[in-house]
Amino acid sequence: RVQAAARRAAAASELRRQRCSRRLQAVVRGQAVRRALALDAAAATCVQAAWRASATRASFTSAVATIVSIQSNVRCATAVRKLAMQRTSAVAVQAQARRLLAKAELRRHRQLHTEHIGCVKMQAAARRRAAVQKKRVQRAARKLQALARGGADRRSIARSATAAVRIQAVWRSAVCQEAFARSVAAAGAMQGAG
Repeated sequence: RVQAAARRAAAASELRRQRCSRRLQAVVRGQAVRRALALDAAAATCVQAAWRASATRASFTSAVATIVSIQSNVRCATAVRKLAMQRTSAVAVQAQARRLLAKAELRRHRQLHTEHIGCVKMQAAARRRAAVQKKRVQRAARKLQALARGGADRRSIARSATAAVRIQAVWRSAVCQEAFARSVAAAGAMQGAG
């Protein structure tokens, strides 16, 4: 009986030891499996994060390229519009300058024509008086004519010079005012566009 009891006790102890070792092995295996699953999950998360980052970078690069292309096109269109406006302004200034020059030239020609007609009339009158007067008076008339012509020429030259200076001053003033107005308008347009 004692031996049977001892055997039973030893068998029970061995059974408990085996159960404990099985449980311990199950716990160790469970921890190993959980560690492996955690490593696999972490690796999958890293792969997914890398893929998402790559996709996000590609999308961002594409968006940046699209934005840069749009900005380039907008800047090109703005530059073309500004160039067209500047060309239009330059053409208008040139046309105004040509008009002013043509008017000044026409006035000068008319003034010269009027002065020429006046000189011709004076000469005709002097010739009529010279024909009527005597030889002595003719000599005096010739001297007077010479003096009158010299004075008329000097006055004509002085009037022509004064008129030319006034015409140049008026033309320069008009050109400067037109250029200033065009510059102010172009600056306003560029500020509005900017």
